[in-house]
Amino acid sequence: MKEKIYNDLVATKSAGFLIPLFSIRTGRSLGIGDIGDLYSLIDWAVDHKQKIIQLLPLNEIGRAHV
Repeated sequence: MKEKIYNDLVATKSAGFLIPLFSIRTGRSLGIGDIGDLYSLIDWAVDHKQKIIQLLPLNEIGRAHV
């Protein structure tokens, strides 16, 4: 099933956006990148026919991972 969903996104034109988590703000947000704010963003994306939401990395990669 996962492969079919992936293939559908690649085979057709898809719209979406790339956004850092800390820039998603709602009335209940602490303004620091709350995961719970993704629910509102997902609802907005569905209403506007967006199929892809990509988040920028949440934390800096340390030197040990380079």
